[in-house]
Amino acid sequence: MFGDGEGLETEVKFAVAAAYDKFNEKWGLPTEKLRWVDIWSPCLSRFSVAEINAIAAYIVTEYRRPPVPVEYIELCTRLRDGKALSDPIVSKIERMAYLILANDDFQGASSSEISDACLIAASISSLNSYAELGMKDKQEWIKQELSGRLNMFFEEAKLWQMDAKEGKGYWNGTISE
Repeated sequence: MFGDGEGLETEVKFAVAAAYDKFNEKWGLPTEKLRWVDIWSPCLSRFSVAEINAIAAYIVTEYRRPPVPVEYIELCTRLRDGKALSDPIVSKIERMAYLILANDDFQGASSSEISDACLIAASISSLNSYAELGMKDKQEWIKQELSGRLNMFFEEAKLWQMDAKEGKGYWNGTISE
């Protein structure tokens, strides 16, 4: 692992391994350490040991779950550029969801109506996605996928709600208690 000749500095791998230890202690990671280091080291190889360590410490104190590589890279980049680490990291789909919820055309609609409209859009989009892949008549797969994704996003929404209660995050002011 540490002398595998992949062109990565040993110090970076040790820093990534230390980050794993911190995250595993707090959240119990489902991945074995050596595998995690092998996956994450190339992602973080352009950052210094100090940057990797600083962001690991930040994540342990500020996050409610372990990061994904994109988040870790974004935080390291922000640290390097002197930008605020506390600014939310927002995906394209989160921005789309926010625009739906904040749309003035829907201000008279109930939360239940907006939820149902989003489920209709999700169902139609899923049918279209499967059709584009040539996977017609796979409705059970679509239902299972939608159900799994709903569960995943609901779990994230609970974390976003906790952040919003603390006045933090992208969804601050959007999620009701």
